[in-house]
Amino acid sequence: MDKQNFETFVDFGTSKIRLGVFDKTFVKKNLFLEKNCFSDFKSKNFNIDESEKAIEQLTLEAEKELGFHLKNINLMIDAPDLFSIDVSISKNLEGKNVDFEDLKYLLREAKLLIQNNYSDKKIIHIIVGKIIFDDKVFFSYPEKKINCKKLILEIKFICFSNIIYNEINEKFKKNHLLINKIYCSSYVKSFEYNRFFEKYDKKFFLDIGHKKTCLTIFDKKKL
Repeated sequence: MDKQNFETFVDFGTSKIRLGVFDKTFVKKNLFLEKNCFSDFKSKNFNIDESEKAIEQLTLEAEKELGFHLKNINLMIDAPDLFSIDVSISKNLEGKNVDFEDLKYLLREAKLLIQNNYSDKKIIHIIVGKIIFDDKVFFSYPEKKINCKKLILEIKFICFSNIIYNEINEKFKKNHLLINKIYCSSYVKSFEYNRFFEKYDKKFFLDIGHKKTCLTIFDKKKL
């Protein structure tokens, strides 16, 4: 069995932990497990001690079923202290043709701005809302180069506490699991559901959790 064909996701909720192992080649080999547990993700009352046993049990059960050790996971989580920051950043280009490197430069500048001003937070999503070339607005990078004097990016950053991330990371390390990527579960779930309602322009997804409720709104495909 080739370990490279599998990708592991852990949905870490306040009342349940779900583990899914997805076979990129054979869908029928997908594995889903879950355990009940209660965790508090609030920064002031942070406590996931009960979850440590559940993580260990899920890992052992999955490895027994799969026949190999899990190593890397993708973590999905919704913390009450999770929040978003909207940033608009610009660059004067003096009429040059804009390429993808200019876009990446502005993204790096915006990310650095957030990291410097919110050093206690971890960025988990960077979402480009609009790309503005002078007075021309795009919602994705255009296929052709555009000549403009000013490039503007409107970006949404979804962040949550570094303290929470570090504590959770340590719990997984104890079970020899490394976190590859971290996702806001409400956002990625609603983004996936959005594909099934493409004929509608405005879509509202209400995720009612044990200690947090999240409303995600899409205008067509844009958050």
